[in-house]
Amino acid sequence: MHLLTLSLIQRIKSIFIRYSFFRFILVGLGGEVVYLFLYTLILLQGQPAKNAVFLAGLLGVLLNSFTHSKITFKVKYSRKIIVLYSLVQIICLISVTLLASILQYLAFHPFIIGIITMILWAVLSFFLIRNLLT
Repeated sequence: MHLLTLSLIQRIKSIFIRYSFFRFILVGLGGEVVYLFLYTLILLQGQPAKNAVFLAGLLGVLLNSFTHSKITFKVKYSRKIIVLYSLVQIICLISVTLLASILQYLAFHPFIIGIITMILWAVLSFFLIRNLLT
């Protein structure tokens, strides 16, 4: 009977982890769509790519800290979450803004800059947040 209970508990944990990861993926994808939308909107207003990366990224950080708190982790949106999430995202924001400046200097197309910086931001953010939360 004890083994059956342990097996059931492990199955429940497995399902929870899968759904939690699924929520993480959905929120992340939603955040990337919002980022690209804002990036494009700002770019179409005549701003250089580095400014578009910075502004879209800053707005994305605020939105994602809230959505990851409420949807992905299902925790109260607290100062601690805002601070930790924001610190990670500030590191990412600075990194991709510097990269955008370099790519802009090298005459990359602005939309290519947006895709490259989005991918770097997502990967860097994932590893930093995962290391802070585990």
